[in-house]
Amino acid sequence: DGPAACRGEFQEAIADGCRTIERAGMTVRTALDEIDDLPLPRIVDLTLSRLVREATTNVLKHSSGTDIVVGLRTTPGLIEFEISNPVDTVRRTPRVPSGGFGLVRMRER
Repeated sequence: DGPAACRGEFQEAIADGCRTIERAGMTVRTALDEIDDLPLPRIVDLTLSRLVREATTNVLKHSSGTDIVVGLRTTPGLIEFEISNPVDTVRRTPRVPSGGFGLVRMRER
């Protein structure tokens, strides 16, 4: 149950995102459904990989905790991806500068 078992653009984005978060000093826990045999159209694969990369960037910018949970659930016709962390009452300085349109672009996709 970890990103190392993933393959493909979307799956590789998850693995890269987990490694990036860990390099920033946070602990990553994963709960990933197996999707190696999931046939995805190329456009869906690319869109999901962009969403994962944007979510990773948001974690680095806005996360106040050090424990991050990366989840992926699949059911017929549905893929749910989530990155979350427990709320920390101490506000920390963002790890990277903010100032983009990340959440707006994620909603558009």
